[in-house]
Amino acid sequence: MTFNGRNALKAAIVLFIAAVVAALYFTPARQYMTREHIGEGVSLMRGLWYGPVVIVLAYAIGCIFALPASLFIIAAGVVWGWKLGGLYAMTGGMLALLENPGEWRKLRDDAGLVDRAVEEIVRWTTPVIQFCRTATEDVEIRGVKIEAGQILVMLYGSANRDEDVFGDDSEEFRVDRQPNPHLAFGFGEHLCLGAALARLEARVMFEELLRRYPSIELVGEVARMRATMVPGVKRMSVVLT
Repeated sequence: MTFNGRNALKAAIVLFIAAVVAALYFTPARQYMTREHIGEGVSLMRGLWYGPVVIVLAYAIGCIFALPASLFIIAAGVVWGWKLGGLYAMTGGMLALLENPGEWRKLRDDAGLVDRAVEEIVRWTTPVIQFCRTATEDVEIRGVKIEAGQILVMLYGSANRDEDVFGDDSEEFRVDRQPNPHLAFGFGEHLCLGAALARLEARVMFEELLRRYPSIELVGEVARMRATMVPGVKRMSVVLT
């Protein structure tokens, strides 16, 4: 498959529709009829607008230089993976540190823990909390039979708090957790293409935050998006000193 102008136009239309559907999908359907929740859907679209724009621009460049479609798919995966994984992990991580001041002090006193802290933040927040997959063959897991063709709901937040994997403190936020085999970015062929960028962005953000502001305080209530898939922080006010 190669790029051409007609395909680029189709991609732009599809991505615009996808942005609308995403905004509605992240807001429970039963609540669409209230002005408040319609407003939340519109706000979410405003927050996600540059993702489709960047992807369409990448598609247009591909049309000009006749690049293979696989590059477009990779670009789309990186942009959306970074947006969902990086942004909501950082805001959720900030909230986790505010709610666990002892961990903030531990990280402030030992900046070498930043890499471990980023992994713990991603595990703790699990930006994408659920996804669906279709079983390709019959299998039995822990006594439960799953037949080929069945649709499965994967609850990443539950997996990332599995006591058999993370121990008795799986429900605790620890910036020095090691090892930390979380599944927040998926694994194998389904590993998030934007995972490396999301990790890098979070690491740089927290390194600079620690370097510039030794103290941080939460002010007011935290507002989350009404979402079934990515319930990230929508609004959170803090004081940095």
